Amino acid sequence: MYKKWFIKPTVLKRKVPLIRDHAGTVIAALSQHLHLPLGPLEAEAKAMDVAVSFAWDVGVQEVIFETDFHCSVGLHHSTSYSD
Repeated sequence: MYKKWFIKPTVLKRKVPLIRDHAGTVIAALSQHLHLPLGPLEAEAKAMDVAVSFAWDVGVQEVIFETDFHCSVGLHHSTSYSD
């Protein structure tokens, strides 16, 4: 059975990538405080960057990102992550 993994980087005062399985169950979560003065777009891009690294670290290799910032997805779409 093919499983899809969803990562939703949430940017508030903290960036909190959540990894959920196809049923919506939280598999892993990371909370990290930003110590940088970032605007909304920069914070969202940083959260996505951390989410990709976090997913790779916990062994997830195929993900679907849910985000409100379409242009930040385009920035990360062209980036390749490998060992």
